[in-house]
Amino acid sequence: MDMFHGRPRGMVVGGELITWHGVASMVRRSKIEHHVFECCFSARLYAYGLDEDRVSAIRGIIDAEIGFYDAACKVACVLRGSDVGSAITMRPTSTSPTRGSRTRITMA
Repeated sequence: MDMFHGRPRGMVVGGELITWHGVASMVRRSKIEHHVFECCFSARLYAYGLDEDRVSAIRGIIDAEIGFYDAACKVACVLRGSDVGSAITMRPTSTSPTRGSRTRITMA
């Protein structure tokens, strides 16, 4: 799995910015049925006519490590025919000034 970074205007791939419009155009031409985008702001793809049945994306920002696990869960759901939208649940479990915040991740 490759790591990409999302920006408000697009996705950074190999140091170059591809606009969300450009990414959406590639997805529409693709023969692949399900696309999982685990980078910040990727839900902006929905503004270009892509729907959540074909594209799984992040609204806002996400930590890269959590995004990796979220992507793995979503891919597993696609492969087993489950609802991708409920692939993973993340709940804050505690916040500590010395240890930072902790999150429990569970797969549906």
